[in-house]
Amino acid sequence: MADLTPWQQALLYENRANPYPFYATLRKTPVSRQPDGTYVVSPYREIVSILHDPRVSSDLRKRPDAPSAAAEAASSPTSMYDREPSMITSDPPEHDRVRRATMRHFGPPHTPDLVSSQEDGIKRIVTDLLDKLKGKTRIDVVDEFAYPLPVSVICSVLGVPEEDEKRFHNWIEAALNGLDLGPEATSEEGQHLAKLGHQARQELSTYIRVVGEIRQTTRSRHAVGDGEQRRRALVPRRAPQQRAAFALCRP
Repeated sequence: MADLTPWQQALLYENRANPYPFYATLRKTPVSRQPDGTYVVSPYREIVSILHDPRVSSDLRKRPDAPSAAAEAASSPTSMYDREPSMITSDPPEHDRVRRATMRHFGPPHTPDLVSSQEDGIKRIVTDLLDKLKGKTRIDVVDEFAYPLPVSVICSVLGVPEEDEKRFHNWIEAALNGLDLGPEATSEEGQHLAKLGHQARQELSTYIRVVGEIRQTTRSRHAVGDGEQRRRALVPRRAPQQRAAFALCRP
């Protein structure tokens, strides 16, 4: 693999613990064309410019060499995005529509206190994570703090029971590991990780659906009172956060 570009070298498993020398090399060539015809853009200003350029699309199906649905379904680690564009891989106005529909359940103006109401729980999560680091002289900040913190908060927001958080963490990690875009993605190990990632996405999707249905049933059983409360008891609904999560987590 001596002929690999700096970008490809940064994605090798053996270099992922310290990819920064390769990133430094990349910054010397702001726009770098890769062997597969894609481009890697490194400096901040150029990246911001691209993100605000309406000529640039996030929809992978618009690539000049985009494969047919039948061809891409067979192998590509990114095929899940090609087949079913998500909020991440869609362009305005569709991106804006999906983002608005999702965010209304997680922030202002519809649920302005959702995050602030989690403050005590978030402090507890941070404290627990920091307590686990006591006595260590060397830590992996991502693995031991920066990654588990947001996942734990997401579990709390979605109503995932605390005893299921470990499974939730494992599903997310497996799903991300299965989306390897590096030169080793087609290797035996890469294919194995892709298979595990696909399985994790399916299991996560099923879990989110079941949690939503349980919360829906519980809500309908405990809804009492007159007027609007009674009407809601007769028409049970999945919690808004669960509906949004299920839409985003489909494999």
